[in-house]
Amino acid sequence: MTFLIIFLVALAVSAVGFHRYIWFISIGYGFSIAAIGTALLIMFGVRHELTAVTAVMAALLVVYGLRLGGYLLAREYRSSSYHQVMQQAPRNTGTIPNTHRFSSRSSRCIA
Repeated sequence: MTFLIIFLVALAVSAVGFHRYIWFISIGYGFSIAAIGTALLIMFGVRHELTAVTAVMAALLVVYGLRLGGYLLAREYRSSSYHQVMQQAPRNTGTIPNTHRFSSRSSRCIA
């Protein structure tokens, strides 16, 4: 049950990717790590199983997640070079672009 709760917390936070698909693996990941750390602190605290080691590890997850998510969010809104690169990325159109063909006889990519 604990794993399911942690999974659902990460899934809920990663849902920011529905705004821009690249956010699933960037901003969503960073803030999901922070949310997982917070959920672990709460769950261990409620069960009275919070030791110094688990508190430090969960706090480090929160700090790392906030640092990573904050950096990625700042890059998203402030970096002009990042905006130029992202102009070339496909938009949320509901389809995945087919940029490569795969050979039917082998698994190697034919560009």
